[in-house]
Amino acid sequence: MPKREKNQWAGQLVKVVKAVKLLSRTNGASIEELIDELGVQKRSVQRLKRTLDEDFNLALHEIDGIGEKCKRWHIPKTATIILPKVDTIGLDISELLALYVLRGVAGVYKGSSIMSEIDKAFDKIGAAIAPESRKMLDKYSRLFVVAPKSAKNYSASDGNIEELSFAIIEQKTCKVTYHAFGSDDVKTYDINPLHFFEHDGGLYLIAVITKYGDIRTFAVERFTKVNQLVAGFVYPADFDPERFLSSAFTLYFGEPETFKIRFPKEQARYISERIWAVDQKIEIKKDGSLLLTMNTSGGYDIKKWVLSFGGDAELLEPQWMRDEIVEEMQRGLQSYQKAQKKSGVRK
Repeated sequence: MPKREKNQWAGQLVKVVKAVKLLSRTNGASIEELIDELGVQKRSVQRLKRTLDEDFNLALHEIDGIGEKCKRWHIPKTATIILPKVDTIGLDISELLALYVLRGVAGVYKGSSIMSEIDKAFDKIGAAIAPESRKMLDKYSRLFVVAPKSAKNYSASDGNIEELSFAIIEQKTCKVTYHAFGSDDVKTYDINPLHFFEHDGGLYLIAVITKYGDIRTFAVERFTKVNQLVAGFVYPADFDPERFLSSAFTLYFGEPETFKIRFPKEQARYISERIWAVDQKIEIKKDGSLLLTMNTSGGYDIKKWVLSFGGDAELLEPQWMRDEIVEEMQRGLQSYQKAQKKSGVRK
């Protein structure tokens, strides 16, 4: 797929704004100054002059550069400039604040070309606003940070992310090679990519397996090859991505099951302040303990979650998972006892 040119219109707009600022100075600007300040070649400056004259009806006045050999150009104070579409796509201060806040939570893309493009976009926004406003907005970008501890590295996935992105937008089927984490198998699929989503520091894809027609999730970094095909697809009319993602406890989607977990008083407040599943019920007992009932899928992750509380969580139902938890806790206790015995530590 040919490489798309990104942010071309935005780059041109920023150069126009910069050029107008330079040319509006009392002594205007020379061709050489415009080349240096805008970081472009001479022919680009000539095109920019034509753009100001022909597209924006803004005639430049030639002025004398005292003691200089080169010509200088100036925009008089009485001149007006109308930038097409800026009033319809322009951002007010509250919208700029929202963008800068969102920039702070984009850390999941660190190391990828997506983060590079985000940085470029904000550099262009910053170049078009006053320095004082830019300083204020930069403070807002520090409202939120993403902990890099568990974030995945997507520096090797740039091409695949770009290919999938355009396939989602253009609704094109892709042939992908995928290295499955659980089975360690490498498989090739034809998929219809629907959405990206973030989970626990990772980037994932929701897609339809064309051969089977079922919807699955994929870890983006596990795609080893992605090739967009000529064939297109129709987005499934009855698919709700938010409902789909909320139907599982984490990323394991399947038939929902009822889970009942008892927490002691010490954990009741923590559990009651959060939504663990769309279909959940919280019951506070007389002794201050809490009973959480959830109807969801993703039993494997629920088991890990319950075990993470140690003795501060007791799974009551389903019985099959309760048996597995008892077995795992006994196995863990035996491992600790063996280690203590080997090291000579007494009870």
